[in-house]
Amino acid sequence: MSRFFALRLLESFFRRWLLCLLPVLLLGALGVVSVIGKDKEYRSEGVLYVESSTLLTDLTGVGAAGGGNSFRTPAQTTAERVSSLLQTDDFLSTVIEGAGLKDALESGLTTLPVVRSSIGIGPGGDNTVRVSSTDADPGVAYRLAKSTIDSFIEWVIDASLRDSAAAEAFLNDLAETYKADVETARKALTAYLVQNPDPPVGSRSLASTIEITRLNDELTSATARYNATVDKAEEARLAAETTRSDVAGRLRLVDVPEVPALPTSVRKQQVLQFAMFLMLGLLLSAGAVFAGAIADRSIRQPSDIPDRLGVPLLAMLPDGGRPLMRGMRMATLVSASGRPVLSESGRGYEDHHVES
Repeated sequence: MSRFFALRLLESFFRRWLLCLLPVLLLGALGVVSVIGKDKEYRSEGVLYVESSTLLTDLTGVGAAGGGNSFRTPAQTTAERVSSLLQTDDFLSTVIEGAGLKDALESGLTTLPVVRSSIGIGPGGDNTVRVSSTDADPGVAYRLAKSTIDSFIEWVIDASLRDSAAAEAFLNDLAETYKADVETARKALTAYLVQNPDPPVGSRSLASTIEITRLNDELTSATARYNATVDKAEEARLAAETTRSDVAGRLRLVDVPEVPALPTSVRKQQVLQFAMFLMLGLLLSAGAVFAGAIADRSIRQPSDIPDRLGVPLLAMLPDGGRPLMRGMRMATLVSASGRPVLSESGRGYEDHHVES
């Protein structure tokens, strides 16, 4: 059955071969036009060196980026993080603004999906991440690659410093409040001493001594709170500087992006693009041939008689009314009742009535 179906497929193709090849020809021509009309592209690339930990990390206990999964390299973790950030409009807008393309974005000369597709991220090794950008303008390609790297480093620093910066700001505001309390307590003690000086003879009264002790305790307590808050704010600032130094040690720009002088070689990309159009044309042609074979209900060979007519085929008789050379190829098909049913012709089997 499969052999007969294969023959029907071949017959369906060769009967209308030009029509079947039309999708291949059209899509092939479209692929050639798209390849020839493709603009030159320039590619700028920078390389980040990533470490999971530094000496400062070990000494201070600052957590390293990437977690404790030993099955993933620092480069893989960092590349996935950059790629994930580029999928967000907020981070991508920061990259665009850093590249000086904000006006082009607002005017509609470029869009977020276009910029996103022009940036490539991938690990170059266990500890290196390649950040590249491709564009028809070499200056734009350079600025996008550089802005992506700078924005990511700044994002990591901001993410690492977020808690420390918030704590430092809160403690500084609290220290100002406590400083005002210290000044208030000092002024109250000074004013009481001015109003109640030491007596020229003898000692102060018990009530005056108790009041001075109370005011002095308030000043001491306010001073202690202020000093403790200042110390905590200083610790938060030192923690922020430690985190900043740790991030700078774990993310180092080893290859700075440069303005490309020559366009990238697009030969491989052109071949792949043309092959994609050609494969699509072949699939459409194959689908047309298959659909033609399935939809064709005509009788093309003797084995089709039982399927098409529902009667068994008993024999094939030579057609005596044809020349000898053609009669060798022509035959009358005889059904189970012994009556000639169909006669083969060059166009297929047609109705053929024989007098009994």
